Amino acid sequence: MAAHYGSTSLVTFTAALVLLETSGIPFEGFVTTLLAVLEVPGIIVGLMLAQSGGRGREHWGETLREVVLGRSIVLLVGGLVIGVLTGAEGYARVEPFFGGIFTGVLALFLLHLGSVAGGHLGSIRRAGPGLVVFALGFPVAAGAIGVLAGSAIGMSTAGAAILGVLCASASYIAAPAAVGLALPRADGGLCITSSLGITFPFNLVAGIPLLVALSMAVNPA
Repeated sequence: MAAHYGSTSLVTFTAALVLLETSGIPFEGFVTTLLAVLEVPGIIVGLMLAQSGGRGREHWGETLREVVLGRSIVLLVGGLVIGVLTGAEGYARVEPFFGGIFTGVLALFLLHLGSVAGGHLGSIRRAGPGLVVFALGFPVAAGAIGVLAGSAIGMSTAGAAILGVLCASASYIAAPAAVGLALPRADGGLCITSSLGITFPFNLVAGIPLLVALSMAVNPA
């Protein structure tokens, strides 16, 4: 669970960007780099916690390779490298594809994730109310800390909100793959239920607007 909630959600992050862009609120260009940087440490810390308890020790090296060389990390880092090499002129050539149809593709992907989350909702009853309290309370608390930290280091209103969203989100793509490899006996279904079935829709419906509002209150224009 620590690995899932220590890592970040690309889709939640993207939904926050779409909200800010459609609202006309500018943000720093390096926020995508924050996503790439923050995705890995949480997974590593979660696996280190398991290792300290004597579990998953034999898979440690293989797990690190899975995390660092996973598709999401490779695509994010690769995109950063391509952006640096091509610059604004290179991006302008592909902007119609990545910009014009992006919102529609995101909507389709969110529908798919919604169906996956719905398939795991039965686990909530078996886990008990404590799981619901954690899955709803964590994004509020961690997101607020992220917003305050971003504001304290001088980030813009939107930038602090995005940092808060990253802190509030939970991974359901990179973390399950790494945890499943390193900790085959762990209850992966419970983590997916919590991150994808509860935290993810909460962030989309209430968490992102709440963190944006908090950032605007902390950093009035």
